[in-house]
Amino acid sequence: MGKAEEPLLFLAMSSFWGINYVFLKVALNYETPFYTLLFRILFALIFALVFFRSRIAKPAGLSLNLKLFTFSILNITAFMGLWFYGETTVSAGLSSVLVYTYPLFTVLLSRIFLRETITLKIIIGVIVGFAGVVVTFSGAFTSGFNAGAILLILSAIMWAVGTIYYKKNLSRENPWTVNTFQYVYAIPVILVLALVTGRFSVEGFTYEFYLSVLFIGSVGTTFAYFIYLLLYARYKASSISSFFFLVPALSLLFSYLILHEVLSYQTIIGFSIISVGIYLGSGSVKRESSDK
Repeated sequence: MGKAEEPLLFLAMSSFWGINYVFLKVALNYETPFYTLLFRILFALIFALVFFRSRIAKPAGLSLNLKLFTFSILNITAFMGLWFYGETTVSAGLSSVLVYTYPLFTVLLSRIFLRETITLKIIIGVIVGFAGVVVTFSGAFTSGFNAGAILLILSAIMWAVGTIYYKKNLSRENPWTVNTFQYVYAIPVILVLALVTGRFSVEGFTYEFYLSVLFIGSVGTTFAYFIYLLLYARYKASSISSFFFLVPALSLLFSYLILHEVLSYQTIIGFSIISVGIYLGSGSVKRESSDK
C-alpha cells in the first residue's frame, strides 16, 4: 500500500465513519447503546476474521496481550460506549461537534506523551478545522448541553488517549492483528456492560437494526479502523489530526443525500473553513519512516 493511495484510503475511512452517524441513529432507535455496540463489534470481528484471516498472527506473550486488551478498553469500550450513550440524549449535529474535539485532545496529548513537535501550521490547522465543525453544526447548539454532552466530550478524550496509547505501544505491531484483537478483547467486556445496563429486547432486533449495525460493523469498523491504524503507524499523531474534521463534514453531506436534510448557508461556510484547516494542516504531514 503505497503513499499515493493513502489520500484515497483516508477519504474512504472518513466516508465510512461519516455515514456511520446516519446508521447509528437508526440502530439506537431499536436497542440500548451497549447492545448496539455489542453487535457492531461482533460484526466487525466476523468481517476481520473473514477478510484478514491469512494476515492475522496470534499475539505472542502476556505483555502484548495486555497491551491489546488495554487498547480495546480505551479505543472500543470506553470511547464507543460513552459516544453511544451520549448520542441517545444529544442531537446528531451536536454529537458530531463534541466527538470531533478529538483532534484537539490528540494534538495536546501527542505533545505531552509522544514529545512530538507541534508546528504553528498544525496548531492553526486544528483550530481552524474545529472552528469549521462548530460553524457547520452551529444550529445544533440550540439543543443545549446536558449529561449526554459531557459523555460525548469524555468519549473524545478516550479516543485521543487510545490513539496515543496505540502510537506509543502498538504502532509497530501487525495492524491486522491489532485491529482484530481489539474486537476479541472488547466483546466480553461489552457483553457484561450490556447485560448490566440494559434489558435484552427481542422486539428491538428488527431488520432495520441488523442492517444498520451490519454496515457500521463491517466497512464502518473493520475496514475503517484498519485504515486508521495503518495511517497512525506511518504518521505522527499530531500531523494528521486536522484531517479528521472531514468526518463530521461528510456525515452532514450523507445526511443530505440519504435523509434529504437541508444544507444551510452555515453548512457551506463550515465546509469551506474545514477545507482551509485541512489544507493548513496538510503542510506538516510527513511519514515517520519508510518501513511502515
